[in-house]
Amino acid sequence: FAHERGIWASYVYVDYNDVEPLNDLQQQIIDKASKDLSLELNRVDNLHLSLTKTFVIRHHNITAFVENIRNAICGFKRFTILPSNLAIYVNEEQTRTFLAVKIDETSFRPLEQLVDALDGCMREYKLPVFYQERSFHVSILWTLGNQRKKLEGVLPELDELFSAIYEEEYCDMNVN
Repeated sequence: FAHERGIWASYVYVDYNDVEPLNDLQQQIIDKASKDLSLELNRVDNLHLSLTKTFVIRHHNITAFVENIRNAICGFKRFTILPSNLAIYVNEEQTRTFLAVKIDETSFRPLEQLVDALDGCMREYKLPVFYQERSFHVSILWTLGNQRKKLEGVLPELDELFSAIYEEEYCDMNVN
């Protein structure tokens, strides 16, 4: 968005910055991509799970909007968000490709309910609602252009890296 005085760009999200295994995964994939694909992948600096599209809001509406958001989500109980596997996303303009940790479908129901509540707030302020076809994920790496084909070729290997890190960090017991 172009900068305009009194207008703020924002979005609602779940913060994933302090999830250390994701930092390890980022580095391992960067190393593999530069060696095997001659592809420069960059870390996504602020790891997050988006719950709204990016929107712009006038400064004088921010306080009321935040209060509206708080009221809409205050009744939600804490829930677990489980990862599934890696996925590739390309932005609408085809200018960037993202490698992301996709969220497991077992976590979709509470996320869908949360997004529906947030969409209600967005509509009240005539702001864009979340995508109709939702694919919950945490983008971890990006590169310029549409690099989907290149990344799809190594996605199974990258998924193995992800699985190994996930099992090491989050699974207490491995049953064969």
